[in-house]
Amino acid sequence: VPEIRWVLSEGYEKINIIYDAVVSHHCVEHQPDLVAHLWNVKSILCSGGWYLFSVPNKHHCFDHFIPESTIVDVIAAHYSECKRPSFKSVLEHRVFTSHTFQDGINPYDALDSSAKSRIEMAFKEFSENEYVDVHCWQFSPLSIKKIFNQLMVLELIPGIAELKVYPGGSEFYVAIAFE
Repeated sequence: VPEIRWVLSEGYEKINIIYDAVVSHHCVEHQPDLVAHLWNVKSILCSGGWYLFSVPNKHHCFDHFIPESTIVDVIAAHYSECKRPSFKSVLEHRVFTSHTFQDGINPYDALDSSAKSRIEMAFKEFSENEYVDVHCWQFSPLSIKKIFNQLMVLELIPGIAELKVYPGGSEFYVAIAFE
């Protein structure tokens, strides 16, 4: 395991090395501003460098019933300069995820009076913390590829020379070569 030299929450500008590749696992879905995140990663990559990452497939994890993120969600978060997960993300994660999603019971359809206390607890957690570690995005292999292509066409993210998405089971893998 390599030595950790940089704490990214302290800012990418402190990194004074250019890398051939950046690898992350189950981090992209936690980035409040996905567009800024991609620019930050590009800033520490050499020309033609690769960003390699894994992402939970929303169809095969506790995010199953949460709607897929859309291009509108990503653009709105970027223009709002989101620095932390929204209350909506905290609420979804704390009240509307399902670790037993295979049973088909959708928490959005539940008539559960205990949800009120979980909602109040989620709001308290959101209000009292600078950052709450939840998924900001729900992706499938097809949706992430579509969103990244849309962001590229809109020139909101760095140019992409290659975008490869490799489906897996509960997660999938993305390889981006920036121009």
